[in-house]
Amino acid sequence: GDVTTPPRLATASGERDRFRGGAGTLRLGWTVAEGARIEGLLRWRGNRFEFDRFGADDPNARGEDRRWLGQLRFEVDSLGGAMTTGLRLGRVEDRRRYVNLPDAGSLESRDDLYRGQRTFLDLGNRLRLPDAGPFRDILLAAGAGWQREEADGRASADYGFGPLVSSVQATADSGYAFAGIQARAGRLDLSAALRRDEISGPYGATTWRSGAIFDIPEAALTL
Repeated sequence: GDVTTPPRLATASGERDRFRGGAGTLRLGWTVAEGARIEGLLRWRGNRFEFDRFGADDPNARGEDRRWLGQLRFEVDSLGGAMTTGLRLGRVEDRRRYVNLPDAGSLESRDDLYRGQRTFLDLGNRLRLPDAGPFRDILLAAGAGWQREEADGRASADYGFGPLVSSVQATADSGYAFAGIQARAGRLDLSAALRRDEISGPYGATTWRSGAIFDIPEAALTL
C-alpha cells in the first residue's frame, strides 16, 4: 500500500499501490540405495501489484508476474565415497503482464505480455584426492551443462495518437564445461578453475579464476 507520487505534485491523489504475493515450495527426496539419492523440487511464486505513471497516480494500472520452477536431481557416490556425481534436469517458466486502461486521469492504454522459458541439464563431478606432500583436502571438480532459453513478448501501447505494437520471439542455446582444483597447505587455501561457454551463433568465451586464502587465526584475520 505505498504512495509513490509525492504529495507536492498536483497530480497526487494519495492513491495507494497494492501488492499481493504468494509462494510455495515442495521438495521430495528418496535414497534409492546407500550413496544414491534422487530429489525433486517444485517451486511456484505469484505476485499481483499496482503501479503508477511517471509523476502521476494511476488507480487502474496493474501487473502480475508468475514463475514456476521444477527440477529433478540424481546424485551418487562412488570410489568408496571419494567421488560424487550429480545430474540435474529442470525447467523454469516466467509470465509477466502489465495492463493500464484509459481512465479519467489519462487516455494512455497499454497491455504488455512477456513469457519466458528456460530448460537446463547439467552434470557435475567432485573427486576427493588423498593428501600429497604438503597438500591436503584436495578436491577436483569438473562438469558440463546445456540450456535453452525461449522468449515470447508483446507490447501494445496507445498514448492518444494511435497504437504502437512490438513483439519479439527468440530462442538461444548455450553450453559450458569447466574444471577446477582446490587444496590446502598449512594455513594456505589454493584454488584454480577454467571454464568454456558456447552460445548460439559466433559467441563463446573462455574464463579462468585463481585464488589464495591465508588464515591468521591469532588476529582473527583472513587474507
